[in-house]
Amino acid sequence: MENEQQSLLFTNKGPLTTNSLKEQAYKLIKDAIVYRRLKLNVVYSQDDLCSELGISRTPVREALIELVSDGLVTFVRRRGFKVVELTRKEALDIIEMRSDIEKFGAELAAQRITDGQLKRLEDKYNEMLNAADSGDAMLLYRLDYEFHLIIFEATGNNWLLDAIKKLRDNFLRIETQSAFSKKADAKAVFGEHYKILKALKKRNPQLARAAMQNHLEHTTHRTTANFLIKEQTDDSKEKIG
Repeated sequence: MENEQQSLLFTNKGPLTTNSLKEQAYKLIKDAIVYRRLKLNVVYSQDDLCSELGISRTPVREALIELVSDGLVTFVRRRGFKVVELTRKEALDIIEMRSDIEKFGAELAAQRITDGQLKRLEDKYNEMLNAADSGDAMLLYRLDYEFHLIIFEATGNNWLLDAIKKLRDNFLRIETQSAFSKKADAKAVFGEHYKILKALKKRNPQLARAAMQNHLEHTTHRTTANFLIKEQTDDSKEKIG
């Protein structure tokens, strides 16, 4: 891997220096996977990662072992590692499961959300609006992720919270990641988020579920329609990148 390619992979601004080197390496490598800066069908060297992150082999190796457990990477004997591809069947399962879980999460959150969580949710929504003109798609995706995460924190159900984190990470791997690249699409996302926020403020489970369903239907067609309209020829073999 060439140095100029490596510099585009990770978001850190220099060597990692704290005690949680493995955790930081895990997050940075995972972000590079879900935002597709690490490419499919490319074998990456662990030594190159160590050099790029400015740390020793041990925390990088530990981070990669956890990512293997997550199903995100696989080791290539004597060469390094590569990103695991998702099958078409896996992609459709992710889309389907995210839809059901997020609707249930919104419904449950409407019954349990605290005033403090509502304030955090509204602040996050306003933060997204303020970042709309930044042109920073990754920032907007992060804020969008955090908006949805607050909703699941409000359910008080840690199993649901863990499930949505995994689903959202993998959903990013299959979508076009274009929701914030066009102003019209971004405006639509903000409008859908506002309806969810409004329903949660009313603490109305049915309204919250309907608002989330509306948002997810539009999200699916905005960013994953290309997967949904393909013929299902051989789900077990067809790969998507």
